Amino acid sequence: LPDGIVDVIVCDGFVGNIILKLTEGMAKSIFTLLKRAFVKNAKTKLGAMLLKSEILKLKEMLDYREYGGAPLLGTKQPIVKAHGSSDYYAFKNGIIHLITFIEKDVISIIKTNFK
Repeated sequence: LPDGIVDVIVCDGFVGNIILKLTEGMAKSIFTLLKRAFVKNAKTKLGAMLLKSEILKLKEMLDYREYGGAPLLGTKQPIVKAHGSSDYYAFKNGIIHLITFIEKDVISIIKTNFK
């Protein structure tokens, strides 16, 4: 998963939740450690300033709020599962993804291809 070899994992809800919580925790821990490393001294602060735009891009890419949620596949109706602590921004993005899910008629495509 971290290497981007796959885009989708097919698993039951229990395993999926463990994977989700683990990756969320890892991302949060990495940014906490980076923040600590970048405020140690003048040299690390300079490094942080030079890398700031790239770090912000990475942080945005790993921010669950950017995605808003994940579609639950195999259901009769479109469902997007959002993070329990989602704010308005995450909720808005979840709705956008749900609309895309509906417009692309994903449920019918799944039904047609998995009979």
